[in-house]
This record gives sequence, structure tokens and C-alpha cells, in this order.
Amino acid sequence: MTQIDKTTKLATAELVMAKLDDLVIQRQAFQAEYDQVNDTLFDLLAQCLDVYLTTKGGKAEKNVLEAIKSDFAARSIEIGRQPTVLSLIVRYVFIDDKKHGRRIQSYVRALSYAIQKGETPATFADYVKSFGGIEEVVSTQGVKPATQVKRDTLKAQVSVVQNELSDAPVLAIVPAVPLVKHEETNDYTLLIGRTVLSGETEVLAVVPKATDAMIKQAIAKIADAEIEFQKSQSALAAAPTPTPAVTATIAPVPVVANVIEANVDTEAESANDTTDLDSIAA
Repeated sequence: MTQIDKTTKLATAELVMAKLDDLVIQRQAFQAEYDQVNDTLFDLLAQCLDVYLTTKGGKAEKNVLEAIKSDFAARSIEIGRQPTVLSLIVRYVFIDDKKHGRRIQSYVRALSYAIQKGETPATFADYVKSFGGIEEVVSTQGVKPATQVKRDTLKAQVSVVQNELSDAPVLAIVPAVPLVKHEETNDYTLLIGRTVLSGETEVLAVVPKATDAMIKQAIAKIADAEIEFQKSQSALAAAPTPTPAVTATIAPVPVVANVIEANVDTEAESANDTTDLDSIAA
């Protein structure tokens, strides 16, 4: 093998840095365009809010809504049974022949939350920017306090689990298999196993091409299980101790901890978890 001399290394490094500097310039141009696009979007939504505020409850409200509905009917656009005035206005401005229901729904929800907070067309853009964007407004403002606490707790526990995994001792080495290529793996991978009567797990295979999303979902599930385990332990400790005829001490088995140390997850991915595992994993 030919040894690369120092001059060649420096020249290669200079080429790489020149490429990176060029990418920085491109990113700055993109960022300026992106910010401008967002500003335009926020301005359009603010104007929709202005139309809503001047139309809602006004003398021309009925005529405006009939005109919008007539236009939708002519274009075969379904509007639902009881669309709100705000929804009709926003959909009229943003909808086209394609389906953009989810995006438009986010716009409507963001405007609704702004109205509830007393925002005006003049303050709407700053209101959205204070959260970081439309989706951030939607994901935070419509959440009940109890749900937000649950999300924050899970997010914190995910960080704990990630630290535990980074320091966990290696319990076993799974041999390399043809289905799993090293360059296609992440820092972690997923294993599938079979639980036996003793409570132990027999590792059967490595899950090929485990994605970042799958691994984050698995870690979030471990974190969620830890939270539930901690709750059960707290409830057990808080429960009144009966006075039995014969006193016996039973040491609880830290099942979740064992799972974490083994770094084994029997569920690769859950498409629609009811809690907030997907949002935390994201």
C-alpha cells in the first residue's frame, strides 16, 4: 500500500474545506430564501386572519361562505359537513387540485390558537416565530397540560436510557451474518428474540437495516417501560404495609434494567403508538 505523504494530505484537506466553504455559501443562500418563503407564508396567513376577523359575524358572512362553497362544488372539492368559517377561508386560499388537507389543517389550527391568544394580523407572524414555526405552534399549543408533562417526562427518560446504553457492559456478542452489512448499521441495531419460561431471552437474529427511526422508537419504548416500572415501585413503596402472620421480604426483579443492559428490543417498530413515543423519537 502506497503511503500518502504529508503534502498530499494537506492538499486533500484543502479541497475538502473548499467544498465545505462552498456548501456554507449555498446554505446561506438557501436559508435566506427559506426565511423569505416563511415570511411570505406567515403574511398570507395573517391576511387570512384579517379576512376572518372582518367576515365572521358580519352582514356579508353568509354570502361569502356561499361563494366559497359554490367554488368548491364547481371544482369537486369536499368540504365536510360543518366546516368552520376560518377553515373555509384558509382552504380557499391554499387548496388546489391536489390534496393538501394535513398542511391546511395545520394552518387552520395555528390560526385558531392565535385567535384564542388574542393575536391580531399584525402580531401573527411574530407569534408563530416565537414558537419556531407553524408545526411547533400546532404541536405545543393544542396539548393538554397533563399530556405535555407526560411528554416532557418521557423525553427526559429517553436521555437517561441513552446514557445507560452508552455505559452498559457487553453481555454477549452476536456473530456477523450475511444479511446485515456493517456499512448499513447505526451505532445501535435491533435484535429479535424469544422469551423462555425462565424470563430470559434467547437472541435469534439481528434485524437487518434497522433505521434511525426504528432505533429511536425502541429506545423510547425502553424509556416508557422504565417510567412505568418506577411508578409501580413508587406505588408499592407508598402502599400501607399489612401485618401478616409470617413476614417475608421479596426483592423485586429489575426486569427493565436487564432489558436495557442486554440492549435487546423485541419490537422493531410501532407505527401508531398511542402515547408520544413517535414525537419523542422524532
